[in-house]
Amino acid sequence: MAGRHYATGYDVLFAVKLAVQQWNAKGGVAGYRIELVAYDDHNEAEAGATQAKKLVSDTDVLGVIGHLSNPSALAAAPEYHKGEMAVIFLGATTDELTQKAYPEVFQLGAGDAFIAQEAARFAARTLRSRSVAVLSESSPSAIDLARAFEGAAAKMGMIVVHTELLKTGSTEYGELIKRLRETSPDLIFYSGSFVQGASLLTETSKVGKQMLFLGGPFCASPDFLKIGGPMAEGAYYISLAPDPRQLESAGEFMASYRDLSGREAWASAVYAYDATNLLLTAVERAIREGGKPDRASVARALASMESYGGLTGGIAFDDKGARVAPKVYIYRIAKLCYPGQLEYVGEQPVAP
Repeated sequence: MAGRHYATGYDVLFAVKLAVQQWNAKGGVAGYRIELVAYDDHNEAEAGATQAKKLVSDTDVLGVIGHLSNPSALAAAPEYHKGEMAVIFLGATTDELTQKAYPEVFQLGAGDAFIAQEAARFAARTLRSRSVAVLSESSPSAIDLARAFEGAAAKMGMIVVHTELLKTGSTEYGELIKRLRETSPDLIFYSGSFVQGASLLTETSKVGKQMLFLGGPFCASPDFLKIGGPMAEGAYYISLAPDPRQLESAGEFMASYRDLSGREAWASAVYAYDATNLLLTAVERAIREGGKPDRASVARALASMESYGGLTGGIAFDDKGARVAPKVYIYRIAKLCYPGQLEYVGEQPVAP
C-alpha cells in the first residue's frame, strides 16, 4: 500500500472491500457480519512474516487474501500453517509455495514454471523469436522467473544469447546496450518491476535494432505505460489475470468498484474480488457444516471445493494448493492505452 507498487495494493484492497460490503449487505456469512483487517507487507519477506504473525494472533481472523510478492509469501506461509489459517496468495508465483503442501496455503495464479513455459511458447511460435536476451532485476522473485524462462526458451528451440542481472533501481544501461548490440537478440525477456522495465524500454531503442520486449507479471501495471510513454508502444507483458473490461460477466463488478473507489478496476482487482468471494464461500460452508466458524474448517472447505465460478472462470485447487488449470494472459500495448490488446491466453491442462 506504499512505495512503487501502491497502485496494485489499492486495486486489491478496494476489491476485497467491495466483496465484503456485498456479503454484509445480504446478511453476512451464515449470519455473521464480516470485518476487514488490512496490513501492508511492503512486498518484503520480513514484513510479510510480521504481518502474518499479527493476523494469526487475532483469533477472530478466519482467512487471508494477499501477499503479492514471492519473498513476502514464502516468509508468511509457515506462519499461517502454524496458525491453521487459510491464505489465498494472489501475486506470488513461486512454485515453492505449493511444494511445501501446507493444507492452509492456496495459490490463485500460475506458478513460475508454467508462466515461463507459456511465455516461451508465445515468443517462439507467435512472435517467431529465434534468439532472446533474458534480463532480470536482482531480487529472488525476478531471478526465479528469469531462470525458468531460460530453460523454457531453450526447450522451444530459442537461443539465449545473453543473460544479465540488473541492479534494482539502476538507470545506467550503457554497458548493457553495448552487449545487446553485440548479441543482437530478437526478443528481450524482462523479469522485474514495471519501474525498471519501463526505463529499460526507453534505452533499448539505442541498440539500433528493433527488438521485441516481453515483460513479466510485475509489468502488468498502468504505471508501466505512464513511465515508458511512447516507447511502451508495442511492448508485451504477462498478466496473471484478465482485464475485467474483456470479461462479459464483469460489468456490474466494474460499476460497483468504480462507485466505491472512484477509480477503474484492473486485473489485480478482479482477481482479488474472486479470491475474497471464494474465501467467504468457504467460510459459509464451514459454518453450515460445523455450526460455527473456525480456521481449520475454512481451510478444509477451500481444499474440498470442486469448482467455484468466479469472474475469471472456475476455481479449484489440487492437493498441494495449486490452482487447477491456471491461465496466463499476454497483452500488447497498443495505441498507448492500458491494458492494451490481449494477444495470448495459455491454460494448463487438467491432469487426468
